[in-house]
Parts: sequence; structure tokens; C-alpha cells
Amino acid sequence: MATWRLTDDFLIEPRPEGDRLWGRWDRQFGLWDADGNTVCPDIAPLGRLGTWFDPDGPRDGDDWYQSRAAIAAYWATVPTRVRLIASQLPQGQWEALRAMWAEGCELPRNRKPR
Repeated sequence: MATWRLTDDFLIEPRPEGDRLWGRWDRQFGLWDADGNTVCPDIAPLGRLGTWFDPDGPRDGDDWYQSRAAIAAYWATVPTRVRLIASQLPQGQWEALRAMWAEGCELPRNRKPR
């Protein structure tokens, strides 16, 4: 199993046909193939509670744990409330995330001073 890596701009998913680049929420959110084409994930990326997927492969080596840490750090850039909203959709999670990012929906809680 090849290791997923997190950079300043992307989560890099190793694939036999070429790496996929997952753009970070705090940069340019999206997903691109090795040729730079926009793509959608093969699976719903979030569980019902806004948690993310684990990497494929056996859990017996450092690569799996390093990949899991990179994936967790990537999803931590997406605000929890955004993940929770998108995770409620059985289909179309990625499209919802992209739409919220495009609208600038960091969804901060606007609190009035007391």
C-alpha cells in the first residue's frame, strides 16, 4: 500500500493510474486526477456523523497509519458543521461540499458580544 500524503495544498491519494489530488478546504477545495481533470470520489467520503473514511489496505504497517493521519488532517480543514451537513446526504456529499466551499460557507457561528 502506498502512503497518502498531506501537503500545504493537497491530500495526495496514490492510485495505480496516477495520483489524485484532494484540494484542501483552506486552499482550493476539489478533487483532480493525475491529468488535472476534476473528478468525484468513488465513495461517499463522509460517514453519518461527519467522520471520514479509512484508507484501504491492511492495518498492520506504518503506511496505513500514516495514511490515516494524513486523511484525518485533511478532513480537519473542513469545518465540523460543514461535514455534518454534507454527511446527512446519502448521495451527493461531494457536490454539496463543493457548493458550500464555492459559496464561502465556513459557517462560523456569528456571536454577538455580550
